[in-house]
This record gives sequence, C-alpha cells and structure tokens, in this order.
Amino acid sequence: MPDEEIIENEVVEEEGLGDKLKKLREELKLCHKEKSEYLAGWQRAKADFINARKDEEKARAEFAKFAAEKVLGAGRIRFTINCLIFLKKKALSRLRRSVKGLIRFIMKL
Repeated sequence: MPDEEIIENEVVEEEGLGDKLKKLREELKLCHKEKSEYLAGWQRAKADFINARKDEEKARAEFAKFAAEKVLGAGRIRFTINCLIFLKKKALSRLRRSVKGLIRFIMKL
C-alpha cells in the first residue's frame, strides 16, 4: 500500500506540473512576444538615430558649402574691385602721360 500512495502522490504532482508547465509555456510565449516588440522598437530607434545623424551631416556639409560660397563670393568681389581700382589707376596714369605728351607737343608748336 505505501507504494500505491507514492504513485498516487506522484500522479497528482505530475498533474500539477502539467498545469505549471502550461502556465510557464504561456509566460514564455508572452516574454518572447514582448522581447520581439522591444527589439523591434530598439531597432527602429537605432535606425532613426542613424538617419538623423546622416541628415545632420548633410546639413552641416550644405552649410559649409554655402558658407564657403559666401566667403569666396565676397573675396571675388573684393578682388574684382581691387582689379578695377588698379586698372583705373593704370588708365589714369596712361591718360596723364598722354595729356603731358600732348601738352609738350602743343608747347613745342
């Protein structure tokens, strides 16, 4: 008889284990589902961050290009003005020489 009691207790424990096992499997499925959701969310956040960084780098490059164009544009304007001033001085110098030459020519007559 003691063997029968042990067997009955084991059967009862096994039935209880079956319910526990079912419950644990359900919890495991839920954990896997939550893990997948968290992983997907984390991957989306990481992708968004990478895309934001790329967009920021593009914006910086665009700004640097724009700033360089402005600086070079201002430099070109100054260079052009200086060239015009130089050419004007050179032309005035030639004109003065021409006028002086004309005056000398007239004085000799």
